[in-house]
Amino acid sequence: MITFSNVNFNYPKKKVFNNLSFEMPKGSVCGLLGENGTGKTTLLSLAAGILLAKEGSISMNEMNPKDRLAEMYQDLYFIPDEFKFPAVTLRLFIKLYAPFYPNFSHERMEAYAKRFKIEFDDELDSISLGQRKKTLIAFGFATSCSIILLDEPTNGLDIPSKSTFRAMVAEMADEERTIVISTHQIRDLHMLLDSVLILDEHDIILNSSIQKIEQKLYFGNKCEMDTMIYSNGNFAVKENTDSEDSTTNIELLFNAAIENKKLFKQIFNK
Repeated sequence: MITFSNVNFNYPKKKVFNNLSFEMPKGSVCGLLGENGTGKTTLLSLAAGILLAKEGSISMNEMNPKDRLAEMYQDLYFIPDEFKFPAVTLRLFIKLYAPFYPNFSHERMEAYAKRFKIEFDDELDSISLGQRKKTLIAFGFATSCSIILLDEPTNGLDIPSKSTFRAMVAEMADEERTIVISTHQIRDLHMLLDSVLILDEHDIILNSSIQKIEQKLYFGNKCEMDTMIYSNGNFAVKENTDSEDSTTNIELLFNAAIENKKLFKQIFNK
């Protein structure tokens, strides 16, 4: 469970969050969405204890990131968008860092390395960006942590690797694990998500399960609709006043929310 309660955070010349409050339940894959500069990476960094909230409280499985407890970090893994590896082989990297994670699975690591075509004897500082990203994802998932935070995980991945990543997320998802994926690559992940959190400047436009989204909104062909909230080409989204069945289109959802912030809050607060 991840909980933010009335969290305030500012950089020296930029206000980021003002009384930010939300919950991400255990057992969910949450898509963290937002335009550039709305604070997605900041939110993940606060959750991981890399940054510290000025006011308010954050709970990660009932532990405060400000305390930076070993018990929290043994069960939390953060995969950042930008990172550097030491000048060691993957084999040595695992030997050095796996002991920090009590539930690390060497069997999973072997399987992920095979699927991603990662070599254990390659020097991590000399392989390509895509290979480094795959290595970090494979190691992070092999930790078997109950909270996994991913910042733009599919950046730098080729098409087959994106498919492998999606399959790995689907396999990792269970009732005891919370996976948060911050991404602009919405099409890569739309079938994986259980919930969506859309950030606006200093605030949240939407924090909802996919089930509730499909109760509140209808996604379909533009030609079927007399009224709509947002359309893009032949597709559109409208308020689901007739309890019709449809499948969430994450790209349409995001664009509709950004264009109709007040209306979205009205619809989902009913």
